[in-house]
Amino acid sequence: MGLLFGGFQFYPGFKLKKITSVLAPFYEKWDQAQYEEYLTLFGLDEEKKVKELSAGMQVKYGLAIALSHGAEILLLDEPTSGLDPVSRDELLDLFENLAQQGKSILFSTHVISDLDKCADDIVYIQKGSLLAAEPLARFRDRYIAFDGESSLLEKVDQSHFLYLHDHGGRFQAVAKKEDEAAIPLSSRKATLEEIMIALERGKEEA
Repeated sequence: MGLLFGGFQFYPGFKLKKITSVLAPFYEKWDQAQYEEYLTLFGLDEEKKVKELSAGMQVKYGLAIALSHGAEILLLDEPTSGLDPVSRDELLDLFENLAQQGKSILFSTHVISDLDKCADDIVYIQKGSLLAAEPLARFRDRYIAFDGESSLLEKVDQSHFLYLHDHGGRFQAVAKKEDEAAIPLSSRKATLEEIMIALERGKEEA
């Protein structure tokens, strides 16, 4: 099992090389060659001290450790936090490749677009209550989205919307798929982020 928790707790004055020399012996299946491959992939310099790394580079170093000892299950807390869009996209591609190799990855995140790209299953918890635990595709298929000129809303029974934001002459809305026939507007598949906003803010916005 490979673990990467939120935050980075290593001594800021230590070089990465020193930290790795301390951590590696704890892992029976430590793979130095693989570790060095991840250093190259992530653009990490072992001679740098922790305090010299950006938040994103610290996350990458933690991932290099977590991925270098033959773990079959990875538990990651906000793994893309602090990464720029390009680095985050590269990391998600890496996750997809690891999943294709038979590894399982469980990670928590507030970056919903990450889930849209690579998640197979979703567990959605709202204020301590479990709202969904199912394949992501099935969860998304239960909702539809609408957007357009605000004037289109004049012919719509807005009670069918779970969420409606009308501002600046345009609107965005989300509804359940089962209510599509009752809404005389062109619909599209809702993104996961749109669905979560609807479920979190729907009652106050609709």
